[in-house]
Amino acid sequence: AAISACEEGWRWRQALKLLAGMQADALSPNVVTCSTAISACEKGRDWPGALWMLREMEERLLSPNIVSYAAVIRACEKSDAWQRAMDMWQEAQERKLRPSRVSYAAIIGACASGSYWQGALGFLAESWEEGGTAPDAISYTAAMTACSRGSAWESAVWLLEDMSRRRVRRDIICRSIARRAREA
Repeated sequence: AAISACEEGWRWRQALKLLAGMQADALSPNVVTCSTAISACEKGRDWPGALWMLREMEERLLSPNIVSYAAVIRACEKSDAWQRAMDMWQEAQERKLRPSRVSYAAIIGACASGSYWQGALGFLAESWEEGGTAPDAISYTAAMTACSRGSAWESAVWLLEDMSRRRVRRDIICRSIARRAREA
């Protein structure tokens, strides 16, 4: 609970200290506590800390899950380490972890941070193909952002139309990006 509170308060250093304290007190961290610490690092924009925690899980013979990887990918995205995020995505795939809506949103967001609009569109299409991971407005917004940063305005407009076709609820950010695309 304390690590979760640190995550919500963006106190990632404190979360890592608490985790270390658990070990000193002979308490065994589990996948949930470690993933929460990774998420705290993500909120603190500390991708090296998030990656360290992921590797620490492996050292403790804990199996990181897709939630763990999604948090590391988001940490990379927020730190503009989008290529590292792509590496983490690949690693999760090699481990045969089933992507979730959240993990797809994370990797599409990472593509946006790197202006990699082709990758964003590819991951968005892939998420539609995966059963149970249909993208939401968050994923579409990230893909539109990637398109706008990559000057692929026609694709941004197409995404807005695709949202209507697929009955994905559009938010104000999606509409704003598409409006700028039409004006470009």
